[in-house]
Amino acid sequence: MVSKKYRVRKSSFNDLAIIVLEKSRKPMTCGEIIRWARRLDLLKSEGQTPEKTLHASLSRSIDRDPLTPFRKNDRGRFDIRGRTYDAS
Repeated sequence: MVSKKYRVRKSSFNDLAIIVLEKSRKPMTCGEIIRWARRLDLLKSEGQTPEKTLHASLSRSIDRDPLTPFRKNDRGRFDIRGRTYDAS
């Protein structure tokens, strides 16, 4: 299932992160996002360091784009901006 909120291109790491973070409904590390993306058949890349590529892409988006949908939640964990969680 493809996200209805955002336009998706399979080759974009940021788009891939949006889909995975929406499905997971929790903050995730880049390694977790990559593992989920492979399970969901969203990532075909067999590169050596997709986690580092994703981390660089998300960090660059947060630093440079004031309208980015991402935020850094904790050290090394990324999430969708504006999402809140129940304390239950």
